[in-house]
Amino acid sequence: ASFTLESGKVTALTGPSGSGKSTASSLLLGFLAPQSGRITVDGVDLNLIPAEDWRAILSWTPQAPYLFNDTLAANLRLADPDASEAQLAQAAHLARADEFIARLPNGYATIIGERGARLSAGQAQRLALARAFLKPGGLVILDEPASHLDPDNEARIGEAARLLAQGRTVLLI
Repeated sequence: ASFTLESGKVTALTGPSGSGKSTASSLLLGFLAPQSGRITVDGVDLNLIPAEDWRAILSWTPQAPYLFNDTLAANLRLADPDASEAQLAQAAHLARADEFIARLPNGYATIIGERGARLSAGQAQRLALARAFLKPGGLVILDEPASHLDPDNEARIGEAARLLAQGRTVLLI
């Protein structure tokens, strides 16, 4: 396979189940190394870019985002440990998560349970998008962000994803 992600553009990667879409994202994330060929970023082999530097500009929203048994704020700060409360609130607003966070018993201090057990799939996905909003620019990989969601959550996530794509390079699976 060969494709180019153009800076500041959204590229959709489509195909039937099992065709390698998630493998392509795993390669870009550095979870897998190519068995042949290479991945380049502005002409530089990805293997030559320090993983820390690459991951600092990379955001990923997997189909099932992992959330820890901690506060909602701590889960958001995985993207930026130094994020202020105002930055968390802004990211949540952009991800359309602020409306449900306001209804939680302790807001951002609510313990959400292992794997986000106290949240719906749509709420968990919006938190993953909020994490992406906390990262500066760069590359965003959205791996089927609205799969298996009801139409209302799908619409909210679609709206948030469009906002997230502004000024970023996006791979939408």
